[in-house]
Amino acid sequence: MADDDEKAQRINELEAKVEALSKEREELQNDVEDLCMANASGTVAEQAKAAQQAQQRKWRAEVEAVRRERDDLSQRLVLEKTRHKQVEHRWQEQRARADKAELDVKLYATKASAALNDCSELMAEAEALRERAGELEA
Repeated sequence: MADDDEKAQRINELEAKVEALSKEREELQNDVEDLCMANASGTVAEQAKAAQQAQQRKWRAEVEAVRRERDDLSQRLVLEKTRHKQVEHRWQEQRARADKAELDVKLYATKASAALNDCSELMAEAEALRERAGELEA
Protein backbone atom coordinates (compact mmCIF):
# COMPACT_ATOMS: atom_id res chain seq x y z
CA MET A 1 0.00 0.00 0.00
CA ALA A 2 3.00 2.29 0.49
CA ASP A 3 3.57 2.14 -3.27
CA ASP A 4 -0.05 3.19 -3.81
CA ASP A 5 0.42 6.17 -1.51
CA GLU A 6 3.68 7.12 -3.25
CA LYS A 7 2.03 6.88 -6.66
CA ALA A 8 -0.95 8.93 -5.53
CA GLN A 9 1.44 11.52 -4.08
CA ARG A 10 3.43 11.60 -7.34
CA ILE A 11 0.19 12.11 -9.30
CA ASN A 12 -0.70 15.05 -7.03
CA GLU A 13 2.78 16.51 -7.50
CA LEU A 14 2.50 16.20 -11.28
CA GLU A 15 -0.92 17.85 -11.29
CA ALA A 16 0.48 20.72 -9.20
CA LYS A 17 3.38 21.06 -11.67
CA VAL A 18 0.95 21.20 -14.60
CA GLU A 19 -1.01 23.91 -12.83
CA ALA A 20 2.15 25.91 -12.05
CA LEU A 21 3.38 25.63 -15.65
CA SER A 22 0.01 26.74 -16.99
CA LYS A 23 0.02 29.76 -14.67
CA GLU A 24 3.60 30.64 -15.65
CA ARG A 25 2.65 30.34 -19.33
CA GLU A 26 -0.26 32.75 -18.85
CA GLU A 27 1.97 35.27 -17.07
CA LEU A 28 4.61 35.10 -19.79
CA GLN A 29 1.99 35.41 -22.48
CA ASN A 30 0.68 38.55 -20.79
CA ASP A 31 4.25 39.91 -20.61
CA VAL A 32 4.76 39.25 -24.31
CA GLU A 33 1.48 40.93 -25.19
CA ASP A 34 2.46 43.93 -23.06
CA LEU A 35 5.82 44.13 -24.86
CA CYS A 36 4.10 43.94 -28.23
CA MET A 37 1.79 46.77 -27.30
CA ALA A 38 4.64 48.88 -25.96
CA ASN A 39 6.67 48.45 -29.14
CA ALA A 40 4.95 49.57 -32.25
CA SER A 41 7.75 48.07 -34.28
CA GLY A 42 6.59 45.01 -36.21
CA THR A 43 9.99 43.31 -35.99
CA VAL A 44 10.09 43.33 -32.18
CA ALA A 45 6.50 42.15 -32.07
CA GLU A 46 7.24 39.33 -34.54
CA GLN A 47 10.31 38.27 -32.58
CA ALA A 48 8.36 38.37 -29.33
CA LYS A 49 5.55 36.38 -30.89
CA ALA A 50 7.98 33.80 -32.26
CA ALA A 51 9.63 33.52 -28.84
CA GLN A 52 6.24 33.20 -27.23
CA GLN A 53 5.21 30.45 -29.63
CA ALA A 54 8.46 28.56 -29.05
CA GLN A 55 7.99 28.85 -25.30
CA GLN A 56 4.39 27.67 -25.62
CA ARG A 57 5.47 24.64 -27.65
CA LYS A 58 8.02 23.83 -24.96
CA TRP A 59 5.40 24.15 -22.21
CA ARG A 60 2.90 22.08 -24.12
CA ALA A 61 5.51 19.34 -24.50
CA GLU A 62 6.31 19.52 -20.77
CA VAL A 63 2.64 19.49 -19.82
CA GLU A 64 2.00 16.55 -22.14
CA ALA A 65 4.95 14.64 -20.65
CA VAL A 66 3.66 15.30 -17.15
CA ARG A 67 0.15 14.19 -18.17
CA ARG A 68 1.51 11.00 -19.74
CA GLU A 69 3.47 10.25 -16.59
CA ARG A 70 0.40 10.95 -14.43
CA ASP A 71 -1.76 8.71 -16.65
CA ASP A 72 0.89 5.98 -16.55
CA LEU A 73 1.09 6.17 -12.77
CA SER A 74 -2.70 6.13 -12.49
CA GLN A 75 -2.89 3.07 -14.71
CA ARG A 76 -0.13 1.31 -12.77
CA LEU A 77 -1.91 2.15 -9.52
CA VAL A 78 -5.13 0.60 -10.80
CA LEU A 79 -3.23 -2.51 -11.95
CA GLU A 80 -1.50 -2.83 -8.59
CA LYS A 81 -4.80 -2.55 -6.74
CA THR A 82 -6.32 -5.18 -9.03
CA ARG A 83 -3.37 -7.51 -8.49
CA HIS A 84 -3.58 -6.96 -4.75
CA LYS A 85 -7.28 -7.89 -4.76
CA GLN A 86 -6.55 -11.01 -6.83
CA VAL A 87 -3.78 -12.12 -4.47
CA GLU A 88 -5.99 -11.48 -1.47
CA HIS A 89 -8.81 -13.46 -3.10
CA ARG A 90 -6.47 -16.38 -3.86
CA TRP A 91 -5.18 -16.29 -0.31
CA GLN A 92 -8.75 -16.45 1.04
CA GLU A 93 -9.52 -19.39 -1.24
CA GLN A 94 -6.37 -21.20 -0.05
CA ARG A 95 -7.24 -20.45 3.58
CA ALA A 96 -10.76 -21.84 3.05
CA ARG A 97 -9.33 -24.98 1.44
CA ALA A 98 -6.86 -25.41 4.31
CA ASP A 99 -9.65 -24.98 6.87
CA LYS A 100 -11.78 -27.57 5.04
CA ALA A 101 -8.83 -29.97 4.87
CA GLU A 102 -8.27 -29.52 8.60
CA LEU A 103 -11.93 -30.32 9.29
CA ASP A 104 -11.72 -33.36 6.99
CA VAL A 105 -8.65 -34.62 8.86
CA LYS A 106 -10.46 -34.24 12.18
CA LEU A 107 -13.51 -36.06 10.77
CA TYR A 108 -11.39 -38.90 9.41
CA ALA A 109 -9.47 -39.12 12.68
CA THR A 110 -12.76 -39.38 14.57
CA LYS A 111 -14.02 -42.05 12.18
CA ALA A 112 -10.73 -43.95 12.40
CA SER A 113 -10.84 -43.81 16.20
CA ALA A 114 -14.42 -45.11 16.18
CA ALA A 115 -13.46 -47.89 13.76
CA LEU A 116 -10.48 -48.83 15.97
CA ASN A 117 -12.76 -48.96 19.01
CA ASP A 118 -15.21 -51.16 17.07
CA CYS A 119 -12.33 -53.39 16.00
CA SER A 120 -11.09 -53.67 19.60
CA GLU A 121 -14.59 -54.60 20.78
CA LEU A 122 -14.90 -57.19 18.02
CA MET A 123 -11.47 -58.64 18.89
CA ALA A 124 -12.47 -58.87 22.57
CA GLU A 125 -15.76 -60.51 21.59
CA ALA A 126 -13.91 -62.95 19.28
CA GLU A 127 -11.51 -63.82 22.09
CA ALA A 128 -14.43 -64.42 24.45
CA LEU A 129 -16.07 -66.65 21.84
CA ARG A 130 -12.81 -68.62 21.42
CA GLU A 131 -12.59 -69.16 25.16
CA ARG A 132 -16.19 -70.28 25.29
CA ALA A 133 -15.64 -72.60 22.34
CA GLY A 134 -12.62 -74.05 24.15
CA GLU A 135 -14.73 -74.62 27.24
CA LEU A 136 -17.50 -76.26 25.21
CA GLU A 137 -15.00 -78.56 23.51
CA ALA A 138 -13.55 -79.62 26.80
